[in-house]
Amino acid sequence: MVRSYQFHLILGIILSTITLMMIVAFVSFFFTGGNDYSIIVEANRQALRNGIQNTLGLPGAVVSRWLVDGTFGIPSIAILVAMAMYSIRLITPYQMKGLRVLFISLFSLLWGSVLLGFIQQQVAIGSFFRWGGAVGEKVAIWGTSYVQWLGMSLILLATLIVFLVIADKHFLEHCQHLGAWLSGLFKKSATAEAVEVETDEETITVELQPTLITQDPAYQEETEEVPVSEIVVDVEMPTEEET
Repeated sequence: MVRSYQFHLILGIILSTITLMMIVAFVSFFFTGGNDYSIIVEANRQALRNGIQNTLGLPGAVVSRWLVDGTFGIPSIAILVAMAMYSIRLITPYQMKGLRVLFISLFSLLWGSVLLGFIQQQVAIGSFFRWGGAVGEKVAIWGTSYVQWLGMSLILLATLIVFLVIADKHFLEHCQHLGAWLSGLFKKSATAEAVEVETDEETITVELQPTLITQDPAYQEETEEVPVSEIVVDVEMPTEEET
């Protein structure tokens, strides 16, 4: 039992170290991959390795180039995440659902690669690497040649919905809550519009008083001052006997 734990611990440390190095090289690729590409394709790249700008040098540039551009593109980070979680499981007693993590990682890897390859194909933006890698680009080109961009979009959407239904057992409930919330917003907006229409239909009566207009500037309208008469009211207070 002790030897088995030591073996798992050593394997977890080695795997976590490799994973960490690959993550560093992966992130560095997006900043230095364009400059390092000219050195990687050279036949004597070992002699030019001092010019590599990747954080992990020539090995990091080569591995990151293959991982991003040569395989699944940006979603290749899912491989590194799965490796990191597996190494954590070997080192610590934390138990995680291995099949669930593997299923989510594989779907994110494949579906994300095809999606990014399809998007880059449609927008036609130049880049020093393929967003979906070689796999995503080939699958996107192959699928679009059969069903065009609309069919490919519907296929990607349908596969995403199927994955969410399988991965999350409460997905349909969330959709129902979202639909009820949207219908509530629509009802509120419809009620507000009806109130505004009723308000607009109200008529406003304005009393117009005629005014005397003359062209003679010396003329002034004579006004009579009405004297205000003072009114005196005598109030006799009742005596005690009358009360």
